[in-house]
Amino acid sequence: MISSEKMKILEMLQEGTIKADEAAKLLDALEESDEQRTPSEPGKVLKIKVSDKNTGAVKVNMGLPLGFARFLKDLIPASERARIESQGVDLDAVFTSLDSGAKGKLVDVEDVRDGHLIEIWIE
Repeated sequence: MISSEKMKILEMLQEGTIKADEAAKLLDALEESDEQRTPSEPGKVLKIKVSDKNTGAVKVNMGLPLGFARFLKDLIPASERARIESQGVDLDAVFTSLDSGAKGKLVDVEDVRDGHLIEIWIE
């Protein structure tokens, strides 16, 4: 059975959001993440939640294996990275936290322009 993460990668490929070589790298990163887990140790997950700050309605609620999240760092376009950092998110600190074994909340930011609350944490 194909995992939901693999299905999402295949959907992104089909939609043209990513290219075949990028899809292959993402699938490899997922495989590496799965191989690093032991049966007695559940894998750590990077959780991302975006909600409407006025209504509380959840717009995005997702979890990514840490190995996959580390790989995504290299796919963030410079313009998007600048926009994220202009909202007060230190992406370098977030990715350093992924490698350090940290747990708990990493980011809690309010996007005033779009009215979103963005939360990122590691479980």
